[in-house]
Amino acid sequence: MLWELARQHKVILHSSDYCLVEARRNIAHKRPSAQSLLKDCLVSVHVVSHTDQMDFSVDLNAKDLPVLASAVAAGVDVLLTGDMRHFGPLMALPNLPLRIMTIRAFLLEGPPTP
Repeated sequence: MLWELARQHKVILHSSDYCLVEARRNIAHKRPSAQSLLKDCLVSVHVVSHTDQMDFSVDLNAKDLPVLASAVAAGVDVLLTGDMRHFGPLMALPNLPLRIMTIRAFLLEGPPTP
């Protein structure tokens, strides 16, 4: 559904090179037959640079901090994640420069309007 929204120009998909390394590793390990599908899907994803620098602080582990920092640096409106363990507590924080949501919540709510 996310890729269909992107095709309709309702969202712009971003990922950091840091996240793509992990995604490729997970696909190769857990579902090698899907590697070509991932490659095809990534054609419509804007890749942003990795950073771990932010001008605010949050309680987030060192592995996940670059995910949030790169999203903030890229200026995205929403960070989509399935990692409720680490990002879940941040989803309710009102003072972040972006919203953090599960993919399900985002699809149920719909993309932000300009």
